[in-house]
Amino acid sequence: MSKFRNSDQKKLMSRYLLGELSEAERFSVEERVFADDEYFAGLLAAEDELIEEYLRGELLPAERARFERHFLA
Repeated sequence: MSKFRNSDQKKLMSRYLLGELSEAERFSVEERVFADDEYFAGLLAAEDELIEEYLRGELLPAERARFERHFLA
């Protein structure tokens, strides 16, 4: 079962995990992660999905490069 309320939330979390957000956006996500357990669970689910997409070769080349910089470094 997906913990995402909508696709925009999933995209935001993926962008956060790939390091694509501005400092203000990143701060907003981090504040919410610490204040909302459900949101935190959604972020963990997004991380799992991102890892699975990487392993299946489903990420775009730019996403794959960012994933490798942030997760494999």
